[in-house]
Amino acid sequence: MSVYENSEQLYDTFKALIARMEDESPQAGDSMIKANLSVRIRCTEPTAVLFIDGRQRPLTITYDSTPSKPKLDIEASTDTLHQILLGNLPLMKALGRRKLRVKGPIFKAKALADLFYQMQHIYPQLTPTR
Repeated sequence: MSVYENSEQLYDTFKALIARMEDESPQAGDSMIKANLSVRIRCTEPTAVLFIDGRQRPLTITYDSTPSKPKLDIEASTDTLHQILLGNLPLMKALGRRKLRVKGPIFKAKALADLFYQMQHIYPQLTPTR
């Protein structure tokens, strides 16, 4: 069973995560902004869509829709995303093990790794317990 019961629980967790990150680490999205990177993360189990837009300041996240074509398109289970954000599964290892399926210029994932690194400091405090 997934750590998230439904997509709304995932979205609520990410909204709280982004709000805290903006307060505690406002520079967290700088590498995505420098790379002019937009990323769609399509999660499974439960189904959810996160669109992270770093093409301009401030970095924004859209939930359950894709307002424009992303430069990187990632598909993963919510449990894989959860493990990455807990710091239990390094992003590059997840890519190598094909737990993340990526379409687009894979070298741009480094900018996403910097954002995830910042998220890892806050996420464990917000994650649902099972």
